[in-house]
Amino acid sequence: MKLMRTALLALALLLALAGARASAQDLTGAWAAAPYGGTYYVRQIGSEVWWFGDGGSSWANVAHGRLEGNRIRMQWADVPRGGTQNFGELEVVVESPYRLVLRRATGGFGARVWTRQ
Repeated sequence: MKLMRTALLALALLLALAGARASAQDLTGAWAAAPYGGTYYVRQIGSEVWWFGDGGSSWANVAHGRLEGNRIRMQWADVPRGGTQNFGELEVVVESPYRLVLRRATGGFGARVWTRQ
């Protein structure tokens, strides 16, 4: 009986920690990009991540993908607001709730690091 109670308490603790980790990874908000500047407006719905990257008249892009653990795998494409017309794939690492780092990109994507504004 005591062993069962201990196991249930351990399970409850693990579930509480998992819930805290999931809520800590809410990426919704505005992010500043480096090295080229621009602002990325991110919306996270569950494990889905959407963004609009705004570099003014130089570039603009949209992306959609999934958060898997601490990695976001996305498809991205430039949109006509900017002067570029590239597209490709991204893999971004969530280092913390305030910092994202590019791990892999195709198609000439420029940003490397994002910090929450």
